Amino acid sequence: MLNAIEAADLGYWNLDPATNQFICNARTKSLFGLPDQEDVNLDIAVQSIHPQDRQRVVSTIQQALSHHNDGKYYCEYRIIHPVTERMTYLKAKGQAFFQDGNAYRMSGIVMDITQQKEEEVLVVQSEERLQTALRSAVTGYWDYNIPDDTTIASDELRKLLNIQPEEDFTYQTFLSRVHEQDRAYVAEQNENVLRQLDGQLELDIVFRTLPVDQKAPQWLRSKGRLHTDAEGKPVRLTGIIQDVTKEKLAQQEVVYQKAVLEAQNEAIPGGILIVDSQGEIISYNRQYVDIWKISTSLSLLQSNHMDIIRLYVMKLVDNPEEFFNNIKDVYEQFSNGLPIITTLPWSELHLTDGRVIERHGKAIIDEDGTYYGWTWYFRDITQDKKAQDMLRQKEEQFRTLANSISHLAWMVTADGWTYWYNDRWYDYTGTVFDEVEGWSWEKVNHPDHAERVLAFVKEAYQKDEPWELTYPLKSRDGSYRWFLTRAYPVKDKDGVVLSWIGTNTDIHKQLETEKALQQSEELLRQVSDFMPQIVWATNADGYHDFYNKRWYEFTGLTYEQSRGMKWSEVLHPDDYERTWQVWNQSLQTGQPYQVEYRMRRYDGEYQWLLARAFPLWDDSGTIVRWFGTCTDIHEQKLASDLLEEMVAARTQELKGSNDNLRKLNTELEQFNYIASHDLQEPLRKVRIFADRIRNAEFDTMSPSSQGIFDRLTESAERMATLLKDLLDYSSIQRKEVTQQVDLNEVIQDVQHDLELVILQKQAVLHHDKLPQVRALRMDMHRLFYNLIYNALKFSKDAEPPQVHVSYRTVPASAAQAMGLDMPSDCHYIRVADNGIGFEQDYADKVFELFKRLHGRQTYPGTGVGLALCKKVVQNYDGRIWAIATPGEGATFHILLPV
Repeated sequence: MLNAIEAADLGYWNLDPATNQFICNARTKSLFGLPDQEDVNLDIAVQSIHPQDRQRVVSTIQQALSHHNDGKYYCEYRIIHPVTERMTYLKAKGQAFFQDGNAYRMSGIVMDITQQKEEEVLVVQSEERLQTALRSAVTGYWDYNIPDDTTIASDELRKLLNIQPEEDFTYQTFLSRVHEQDRAYVAEQNENVLRQLDGQLELDIVFRTLPVDQKAPQWLRSKGRLHTDAEGKPVRLTGIIQDVTKEKLAQQEVVYQKAVLEAQNEAIPGGILIVDSQGEIISYNRQYVDIWKISTSLSLLQSNHMDIIRLYVMKLVDNPEEFFNNIKDVYEQFSNGLPIITTLPWSELHLTDGRVIERHGKAIIDEDGTYYGWTWYFRDITQDKKAQDMLRQKEEQFRTLANSISHLAWMVTADGWTYWYNDRWYDYTGTVFDEVEGWSWEKVNHPDHAERVLAFVKEAYQKDEPWELTYPLKSRDGSYRWFLTRAYPVKDKDGVVLSWIGTNTDIHKQLETEKALQQSEELLRQVSDFMPQIVWATNADGYHDFYNKRWYEFTGLTYEQSRGMKWSEVLHPDDYERTWQVWNQSLQTGQPYQVEYRMRRYDGEYQWLLARAFPLWDDSGTIVRWFGTCTDIHEQKLASDLLEEMVAARTQELKGSNDNLRKLNTELEQFNYIASHDLQEPLRKVRIFADRIRNAEFDTMSPSSQGIFDRLTESAERMATLLKDLLDYSSIQRKEVTQQVDLNEVIQDVQHDLELVILQKQAVLHHDKLPQVRALRMDMHRLFYNLIYNALKFSKDAEPPQVHVSYRTVPASAAQAMGLDMPSDCHYIRVADNGIGFEQDYADKVFELFKRLHGRQTYPGTGVGLALCKKVVQNYDGRIWAIATPGEGATFHILLPV
C-alpha cells in the first residue's frame, strides 16, 4: 500500500492523538518543509498552513477525532513552504480509528492539487476575459463544494438573483429565484452534470429569474464545470452566472461574441475588418465593403482569405508596393522573429480615384501574449481632408486678418488661458509668447490697476457673455497707454463656450481728447454765458447735456428739467411734431439742423425762435457732438405776419410793402448769418488766450502738461475748421463756392472710416487713379461714403465683397449720345460691386428719399444715402444713374463736369 502511495507521489501521515506527534513519508515532509526526523509535532506542520486556512484545517481534524462524520477527514487548503515561500494547494483525506469511543490513531494522505487549482483559476480568468469582451455584461461567480454541501457566491451573483446578504446561499435558494417556467429545466441540467450523465462535465444554461418590483425577468446565463478527484468522484462545481438580458438567449458564446462584434462594427462610422493569425477573414462590416467599392464583387469576401482581398485593394491604392510591404511585415512579424508591433499608427492611403482613406491596425493579443489576429479600421476622410484644408486656409486668413488690424488681439481657452497673440501685441509690448502665455499677461498691466483687472477678468470668464473693460498697458518703452479691451465668446452649437477672442483698442488719444473737449466745453460755457443767444450742446445721439445761462433765464427751467429730451416739453404743441422730424433727420444724416418754432417763456408766453445746430466730427468722420443756438426772431415773425396782413388789406401799396418785406428778410438773413458766426467768437478768444500762454508759459510746463495743452489747441483748431466748413456748406447754396478736391484722398478717408466693416466682411476695395474735381470735400466724402457703404452692406453672405471705382474722361458729345445734357467734357466715374444687385425696374426708385428695397431686419438703413448722393451730384450739375442685375451686383455711374 505504501509503495502505491509513493508511486502516486502522494504524501502519507499517521497521527497519534495522545502525543500530537505524527510520522510521515518524505513527500509529506517535502510539501510542508518539515525537518528530517521520524516523529513530527502536529503544531509544527500546522504552521506551514496558510493563515487564512489554518483554523479551518485544525477544526476539521478535531471534528474527525471527535467521531464527527464517522471519523472521516477531508479538507482542501493552502500551505506556504517555510523556505521557498511557494504556495501549494493540497487536498487531504484521512480516517480516525477509535477504541472505547476514543481516537487512538488517525492516518491519511495529502495530494498536491496546485495544477488543478491553477486550471480552475485559468477557467475563471477565461470567463473574466469573456466579461471584458462583453462590456455591458454583469457577472457573478459561484463555487459549490459537493462533499460539504456548501456554496460560495459573489455579491454580484446575489444581486443578480435578488438574494439578500443575510440569506444562506444554498442550491434550493438558488432554484427559488429561477422563473417557474425555467425551474425544472435548470434543475435537470444541474443534476445531469452532477451525475456526469453521458460524461457531461460542463454546464451551460440560459434561464430567467423571477420578476422583482414588477420589473421584467432578467435573462441569466450559467456556465460551470464539474471537478472530480483522482477517483473520478465529483468534489466541486464552479462557474459564473452572467446577465445576458440584452443578448436575448445567446445559445453559444462564440456565436454571441460574433453577433455583438458585428453589431458593434456596423455601428462604427468606418470600415472594420478582422482577420485571424492565418489571414482568414473573421468579420467585416458594410462600411468596409462600401469604402473599398467591392459591393458588386462579394465573391471576394466569400473567399474569406485576406490575400485575395489584399490583391484587390492593391489595385485601388496609389502606391501598391509600399502598401503590400507594410502589410506583409505586420503579418509575418509573429512568425519570423522580428520585433513585435502590436499597433499600426494612423496612416493615410491615397486611392487612384482621388479619395483618402485613414487606416489604423491593432493586433489581437491575449494577456498571456497569444496572438490571434488583427483588427483594421478604415475611414474615408476625403471630405475631412478638404475641410481641414479649408480650416487651415480660414485660420491663415484669420491670422492674416488679425495681424493686419490696428488692434492688439489674442485668444484664450474657455477658462482664460491665453494661447495666442497677434503681431500688434508683440510690437506694442515688446514681449515674446513665453513671457505672456496663460495668465502671464498681467506683467504688462499697470500696478495700480492689476488687482482690479484680474478680478474682473476672472469673473467674466465664468460667464458666457461678451465683456469689455478699460485699463492701461505697458509698452515696450515702459510707458503706459489706455486701451479698451473687448472679449467675445466662441460657442459650439449647444451654446458651450469653447474659447474667447479679444482685442485691445488704443483709446489713449481719445481719452485725452475727451478730457480736452471737457475743458473746451467749460471754456465754451464761460464764454457762451455772455452771448445774447441761447447756446446748447448734445452728444452724438442728440441727448442735451449743456445749456448756457440765457436758456435758464428764458425758460425758467433747471438743468434737471431740461436735460435729455425734456427741452421739447416747452415747445408749442403745434410745432412739436415738426420740430422733432427735422431734428431726427439731422441726427440720422448729419445734415445741419435748422428750424423755426415757438417756445414757452418763463412767464408762459410763447416766443418765436430760430434753432440752428452743426455736428462736430472726429478724425474718423464720426459725429461726436452737436452745437446749437436759438435766436429770438419773435419780432421778425410778428413783422412778417403784419406785412402779410398789410398786403392783403392794401393791394395798392403792394410794391412798397414787398420792398419792405424783402428788406426785412434780407436783414433777417444777415442777422442769422451773423448769429451763426457768433459761435466763432469764443473760439477766437480761446485761440488768442492759448497763443499768449504758449508764448509766455509753455516752456515752463511739464512735458505732460505741454502734451495736454497741444491737444487742447488742436481741438480748438479743429472746432474752428469745422465751423468754417459748415459756413462754407451753408454758403454753397447761395454762391456755389467750391475748391479742388483730390478724389484719391477722399477714397482713402472713406476706406479708413469703413475699416472695421471691410475687415469683418473681408472686402477688397480697388480704385483707379482718380481726378481732382471742383467741389466741397465734405460733399465728395458723403457721395463716395454712401456708395461704397451700400456696396458693403448689400453684399452676399458667402462671397467677400469686391468694390471697384473706375475712372475716365468722356467728351460732352458722348454724354449727349447717352441722352444726358452735359455742357462740357465730363469726369466719368463708376462704382461697381459684386453684391446682391436689384431689379433694373427699381434703378430710379433707389434714389428717392427714404426709398428701401429691403426690410430693415434684413439690411438696416435709413433710405437716405442714395438720395443724398443724387443731391450732391445734381448740385454740381452732374448726373448719376444705376445699372444692376439681381444676384450679380450693381454699378453706379457718375458724370461730373470737368
